[in-house]
Amino acid sequence: MNDPLGGSSALLALAGAGLLLLVDLILSIFLAAESALSRVALHRLAVEDERGLGFLERLHGSPSSHRAAALILRQFSLLAALVLITATLRSASWRFPVAAAAALTALIGVILVELLLARVIALWNPRRAIKLTAPLIRFANVLLYPVVRPLRALWVRMHQSQQLSDEAREEEQEEAVEALIEVGEREGLLEAEEGEMMRGIVDLDEKLVREIMTPRTDILALPAETLIPQARRTFLDAGHSRLPIFHGSIDNVVGVLHFRDLFQAWEEGTDSQSISRFIRPATFVPETLSAAELLSEMRQKTQLAIVVDE
Repeated sequence: MNDPLGGSSALLALAGAGLLLLVDLILSIFLAAESALSRVALHRLAVEDERGLGFLERLHGSPSSHRAAALILRQFSLLAALVLITATLRSASWRFPVAAAAALTALIGVILVELLLARVIALWNPRRAIKLTAPLIRFANVLLYPVVRPLRALWVRMHQSQQLSDEAREEEQEEAVEALIEVGEREGLLEAEEGEMMRGIVDLDEKLVREIMTPRTDILALPAETLIPQARRTFLDAGHSRLPIFHGSIDNVVGVLHFRDLFQAWEEGTDSQSISRFIRPATFVPETLSAAELLSEMRQKTQLAIVVDE
């Protein structure tokens, strides 16, 4: 029986399999990093970065051609690597069933290690992981566009059908809650203000951030050069625990000041200084974000967000 590969060809096949597994690792890192970031974080990354990462600005679960391309290329890389490893083992006089089984076993082990390694790298710094893997994802998106486009169209149609049924169920649930609120108001169990508050909670998914935000003209904010005693008085008069800080004008918010940070200045005896060294980074969100998503984001991170006009 002739060997399918010579010595040099076997080395090239192994090198090719290694390269394909490296591609698979990069794709796995991207997918893990994208899953680790919220929609707000992806939007902020797309806006701030200069590498053209606008394709990341999509909702989780929405039709995403770049994600589909990454998944398809990943499966192709694994299949091609399996073929090359099997051919290499065949060149060493292994029988085909034995060679295929050995190659498959080795590949499964490599995949498990890859998935673990990709997850560790992605969770360590997901923003940097996405920036570094973005070129390969864009290439995969262009390369597999003829394949991805019809699959995406089919996915969109199926998703829309599922969405319609989900919306019908949600509408029934909302009507049931509305009926309970009306009964509670009629029986005197709920005050009118309590009923309105509960209706607002039910409608939270349908509201955008721009509908519930504090208008710019009503925002209480401090200039970055404000002295600590003046800032402390403003906090006490307003009863807030956090205030946005701007430089020049309210249109240029540079961060957020926490009232508790001013106690450090009091302990250090540096009340004559400005608040600039206590300014923390602000969280910026798009005005088209839903109120429910913003609430989830604020539960995990900060209790004050700055809405930006896209």
